[in-house]
Amino acid sequence: MSRYARMLETHGTDAQAGARPLEGNSTAERLARVTPGPRWLWLYTPLILIVSLFLSGNLYPDFYGRYINPEIGALELTQFFVMCVATVVAAGLLRHGQVWSRGWLRAWVGLALVCSFYVAGEEASWGQHIVGWSTPEYWENINDQNETNLHNVSPWFNQKPRHVLEAAIIIGGLILPFLARSGRLGVGRINYLVPPLAGVPTAAIVAFRRLDEARLELSEGASSLFYRSSEVQELFMYLFVLFYLLALRRRLDVVPPPR
Repeated sequence: MSRYARMLETHGTDAQAGARPLEGNSTAERLARVTPGPRWLWLYTPLILIVSLFLSGNLYPDFYGRYINPEIGALELTQFFVMCVATVVAAGLLRHGQVWSRGWLRAWVGLALVCSFYVAGEEASWGQHIVGWSTPEYWENINDQNETNLHNVSPWFNQKPRHVLEAAIIIGGLILPFLARSGRLGVGRINYLVPPLAGVPTAAIVAFRRLDEARLELSEGASSLFYRSSEVQELFMYLFVLFYLLALRRRLDVVPPPR
């Protein structure tokens, strides 16, 4: 067992002054049980959102089309807001002493900061959806939606990163937390970065949408459960990222990250 692992097993959650102890038999379990906040945030909010989007889209399509679905509707504005908050959380994490003093963690949080900022900017077309400026003619020729963003220019700025994030959420949100809790991933950097169990509900919704898409591909004439289901999935992918960053911040007060 490494010196770090022995220290954690000895001191547990009291490694930092003022930390709130979590009950559990191992450091791996303590890390897995850290939540991004109160239960209503990581459990009830995703469930209420997915049920509300399903019911409004299927029972009140006119309302959905007018207030939820447009480019500056509730759905995409919420996506933008969530990623703005994620950017702020990541920036705060990067300034944390325990993050900045560890190069591997600083690089990981820095990547999260850059990606969150990029996604937030892209969702609002870097302000075009809010301010309403016209797209320059030269950009219209390469952007298939006539917007001032990059994700409509090439799949390398849109679909491919999205597939990577989707796979990371499904694997990292539904499988790895249980392996980490059992101690099979050891006690170290990888285990520290694995999403907590509190991310399972949001990751399950992301996976559910993927299964719904597979059903459409196999069933001729079938219709999706959600209108513009890809946008619905994006909202929960972004929520997962936000919840992960919030949980990572709280982990710093529970168990110190390894060197």
